[in-house]
Amino acid sequence: MEEAFREVELRFLERAQAMSNRVLDIAGEIFELELPSISLEADLAKDGEFWFKLGEPAADLEMFVRALVRVFPKSFSRRLIRRKWEKELSVLFDRHCGRARYDFCLRIQKSFDLLRLRVMEVVDKTVEKVEEAVRMATEEKNRSEMGVRDRLSRMDQNIQFLEDTLGRLKGSSGSPPNAPTARTTSREASVGGDR
Repeated sequence: MEEAFREVELRFLERAQAMSNRVLDIAGEIFELELPSISLEADLAKDGEFWFKLGEPAADLEMFVRALVRVFPKSFSRRLIRRKWEKELSVLFDRHCGRARYDFCLRIQKSFDLLRLRVMEVVDKTVEKVEEAVRMATEEKNRSEMGVRDRLSRMDQNIQFLEDTLGRLKGSSGSPPNAPTARTTSREASVGGDR
């Protein structure tokens, strides 16, 4: 039974880990991040509640039978004792087997609960890592958007500076604003003159 439980436990843990690692791989690809994989191990619970009782207190009737058996001849008393012990041994053996079965069932139940907790841990860790990946990707996106905005504003400032400089240069050369300069072509001059 323990081997069968270990096989089932191993199968569930492997499936949970495979799904978790696949989710983390996909999240890593989506967000272009390296996310660590998850690995867990579980084992059959070691703690048991098995107890073994060697003897039970004798009842009054049993003490009377013991005293009576000592009075009878040995052959007769041995047969009585043997019959009694055959019956009691089978009951005692069955009782202790029942205790062992009960202990094993408790250990299986504890192990199942532990396995369930471990699988839930895998799911929780996976969710945490994906949320962390989303947060990191969002931060990276915000940083890159801020960088683009900064670059665009610097470019706008540079364009404004160049336009102002061009305007000052045109104003200082003494030519009218729509007059063609040495760089403009006749086509650009005719387009500017049509305005």
